[in-house]
Amino acid sequence: MSQDPWEFWKYKLKSPKYVSAPMVDMSELPFRLLTRKYDSDLCYSPMLHSSKFSKEPRYRKDMFSTCVEDSPLIVQFCSNDAADFLAASLLVQYQCTAVDLNLGCPQKIAKRGHYGAYIMDEWELISDIIKTATRNLETPVTCKIRIYQDDCRKSIHYAQMLEKAGCKLLGVHGRSLHQKGSLTGPADWPQIRLVKSHLSIPVIANGNILEYSDLDECIKKTSADAVMSAETILHNPALFSDSHPFVWDIAQEFLELCSRYPINFNHIRAHFFKIFHLCLPLLPRLRDKLCSAQTDLDLHSFIESVRSALFFPHDNDLRARVLLQQIKLGNGTSPYTLDADAITGLNLLKQDEDQSSSILPPWVCQPFIRPNYFS
Repeated sequence: MSQDPWEFWKYKLKSPKYVSAPMVDMSELPFRLLTRKYDSDLCYSPMLHSSKFSKEPRYRKDMFSTCVEDSPLIVQFCSNDAADFLAASLLVQYQCTAVDLNLGCPQKIAKRGHYGAYIMDEWELISDIIKTATRNLETPVTCKIRIYQDDCRKSIHYAQMLEKAGCKLLGVHGRSLHQKGSLTGPADWPQIRLVKSHLSIPVIANGNILEYSDLDECIKKTSADAVMSAETILHNPALFSDSHPFVWDIAQEFLELCSRYPINFNHIRAHFFKIFHLCLPLLPRLRDKLCSAQTDLDLHSFIESVRSALFFPHDNDLRARVLLQQIKLGNGTSPYTLDADAITGLNLLKQDEDQSSSILPPWVCQPFIRPNYFS
């Protein structure tokens, strides 16, 4: 399909600013609808395997669904074969706004399957996949990449190759293939800016988003046309609305959406671990309860158990009764101080002696910060 990238951006994607990223087994329909409620302008599907999707009806049924409210939507496939990518894309081209080629997945499964960031040096193959799809699809083709560490020139040439092949929109994660897990570290916003400056197609920046204030800062520093969140939005699906809802409220909303649009139960439970990530260390028995949950009723019971443990309905006052007993830092002190004057958890803040920054209480949605993230 030959379409002007900026017409596609403006009229099909509606000039999005805040984007929910593609995430393996995580960005399913109920979660996308949840983030849309909290101001996500554009959502990606989970990364789907093009070969399985095109050849296995059960895989398609289990791994992808959408609805009228789920728009605009980009469906992402991983692939190392032009025919497979085209076949999969043909099956969804009328159910989405665009199809995306994943060129950024750094996980071990991507290495074993030879796709994602592990084919980023095979430019002829990548170009063939994009050109073949562009010639035969009625929906635009987009890509999501990682950068080459300490090699801005190569990142620029890589992105230009993708544009020349027919890519209409580029998502740029400002980390390299090797920046993952404990080695994640900060994303390289200056390199995203350089890549953007050498392209004539829209660019979505990805990386270093922990709080709402980071969103506009990222766009400012990278000159990107939009900003994408992945890990942070899993912990706080309301990120784009500049809010920190109670974890039990968000979990309840998500579970209700899952009842309308069923997904794999293990995926639902995985979302609960993300949402309740700071509460679970406080409540080890309830962590065990979540681990052993088998039904939606079990999850409803878990939500109520967490709420009961941390919420005092008689005076509308939040008190983490187990906080001081069960969460200890290396120096033997609690990482949170309860403000006796506060009557809502959102007003409970700890002022660090060395900084003016505030720490949110653990029962509200907030980002997960990896150890050594800022080092």
